[in-house]
Amino acid sequence: MFTHLINKYIHIDEAVIQVIRPSLFSYRGKIFFCLLLLLGDCFFFYPLHTLGVWGDRIFLFLLLVALFCFARIVILWLLNVALLTNKRIIDMNQPRLFERHVSECPLAHIQEIRYNTQGLWRTLCAVGTVVIDAGSSRGRIELVDIPKPQAVKELIMNAQYQHTKTARRSQDTESATIDKGTAGVGNLFDEEGEEL
Repeated sequence: MFTHLINKYIHIDEAVIQVIRPSLFSYRGKIFFCLLLLLGDCFFFYPLHTLGVWGDRIFLFLLLVALFCFARIVILWLLNVALLTNKRIIDMNQPRLFERHVSECPLAHIQEIRYNTQGLWRTLCAVGTVVIDAGSSRGRIELVDIPKPQAVKELIMNAQYQHTKTARRSQDTESATIDKGTAGVGNLFDEEGEEL
């Protein structure tokens, strides 16, 4: 549904390894409010209906507000995403409908990855925060209320390892090609450096 908003941050030569979304646990207060509003609206349906037209309008208004709140939660959850690609990690944080913060960090610049889980409910729900430190110049990326933070940390570390391994392999191939190319150039000159 919102893939076109997410895909515009991916380069052509990148492949998405994992899409990481926050747990619905982080929206628990908003979900509780929407459920309370919806259940209260349904509970007071008959008393509101006895008021006549105005009671029906109040019922419909509260129902629309509850549905709007649910739609807002779903949209924010879908747009609050972190993308792990084969070259970098992109964090798209959408705290409100019309506010977006995007930060990225190349896998080669990651210096430290850590996670933490605080509190009884977060521990029971296996929800935590993953912190990706990219050094003092680049700052850090925090993925808040991520399900299974230890598995996400391992996934990022494996992607970083694969990226480093691929970069070294391509660097070795380039240096071998350059060495072969310069070996033939040496035969074009005599010992004094003049062209033959």
